[in-house]
Amino acid sequence: MKSSIDKIFHHLVINFFWALAIIGVFIAAFTWYLDLSDLVNPCAYCRVQRTIIGIAAIVMLLPMRSYLTAILQRFLGVLLVFFGASISVAQMFLAIHDGTFPTYSSWLAMGAFVFLFMQLFTIFIRTSRLSNTPT
Repeated sequence: MKSSIDKIFHHLVINFFWALAIIGVFIAAFTWYLDLSDLVNPCAYCRVQRTIIGIAAIVMLLPMRSYLTAILQRFLGVLLVFFGASISVAQMFLAIHDGTFPTYSSWLAMGAFVFLFMQLFTIFIRTSRLSNTPT
């Protein structure tokens, strides 16, 4: 039996997943704009993270019509998010190794890490409706 907090959380994720996806697309587009207009220094780690955030947001917006599309969304979500998370962790460990850990870029890497897993959990909760087949 689900508690009332679980029901509220599930309701918010199911009904407002698109808001997180739009925020992800906006983050990716805006940060790519900043990078391509030379307003920020080029960073390979940041480029990968923002690209993965944008692609995962697009995966969140894909229509869910069948069991197969739910499994495909989960597979792509896990693949993308764990790749992006490994890049975020690599960037943070590089800052720790250099002795400059509490830097602006390491805080952004932590934010990207958290946002990526928020996207993954949203994908899993949203696709749980179709992947739970009656026995």
